[in-house]
Amino acid sequence: MGLGLQVGGLVLWSAPERLSVMKRRRCMEGRTRTIARGIVMLCFLVATGTGCEEKVVPPSGPLTPRPTTSPQPQPQPQPRVEDKADLRIAKIETFPRRPRAGERFTVNVYVRNAGMTSSGAYDLLMRVRDVAHGGTYPIGTFRKTGLRSGEQVVAFTKNDLLVNSGGSHQLVVEIRPFDFADGDPSNNAGLLAFHVIE
Repeated sequence: MGLGLQVGGLVLWSAPERLSVMKRRRCMEGRTRTIARGIVMLCFLVATGTGCEEKVVPPSGPLTPRPTTSPQPQPQPQPRVEDKADLRIAKIETFPRRPRAGERFTVNVYVRNAGMTSSGAYDLLMRVRDVAHGGTYPIGTFRKTGLRSGEQVVAFTKNDLLVNSGGSHQLVVEIRPFDFADGDPSNNAGLLAFHVIE
């Protein structure tokens, strides 16, 4: 430690002591300036709101796109079978039940509308199939008027049908709607198997 000498109210320090005092003074001044700069910086951050900003950190790794769903068209309600006309073959009959080969006999075909609405016109296709000997013979196609809901009619009658060969035969009848959509096409055909006596 250096020594000081007091002369007439003044304290005279030795050289080493003066250097130590000057160092302490510079250190205090440096700390004061550092604290002042910190206060100024803090005031600036508070005034500008810089210190309150939230930083968005991008996610690491590849981005996986979210699947997007486009609106699907809603199906339109379809009319039920019960809401439509439904023509069907109700009955097929022959007189006599077992006709003879070469003799004329009668055929009746009944058609019924089992739907809830009236039908439009329709075609009735008829043919005879010779099961015993092979071959099919058309009777004809006949345009018929529509039927009301629940109505049943004799749509076709023929009293001079003729088969020349004996054995097993079939009478095939088919309904083809002309100007309307049938509610159940699965019952638009009918078949009658009959035996022709030699």
